[in-house]
Amino acid sequence: MTNTLKFVCEMGKAHANGEIVHRFLVKKGSTVQKVSDSLPSRYLKIRNKLEKDKVIVDDKFEKDYEFDSPTQATCVILGTSCANFSNWKLEQVCTLHDIWDNPKRTRGKSVKKESQNNS
Repeated sequence: MTNTLKFVCEMGKAHANGEIVHRFLVKKGSTVQKVSDSLPSRYLKIRNKLEKDKVIVDDKFEKDYEFDSPTQATCVILGTSCANFSNWKLEQVCTLHDIWDNPKRTRGKSVKKESQNNS
């Protein structure tokens, strides 16, 4: 059994659960916000296809869905333009952006490098 990092994205009426599998998996039962005018057309196409294919019904994921990236998932879920991973939080403590940019970051606090401790 492997340990999978689980993330939550919450904003407004949206509450989504995700995890990194092969790509970025959004879990069944996750909810989305209404689409705003600021959602880029490439993400609007994905959102419309998911609704047409009944993956999203009445603003809720009816099954798990793998997105190509966390940014793609965030834009589709929040219905607006999003530029980074900071909307996804690990155990409500730190963001996916914190981990992605700094693998030594734990629980939202930077771990000091040994070289800094020896100065």
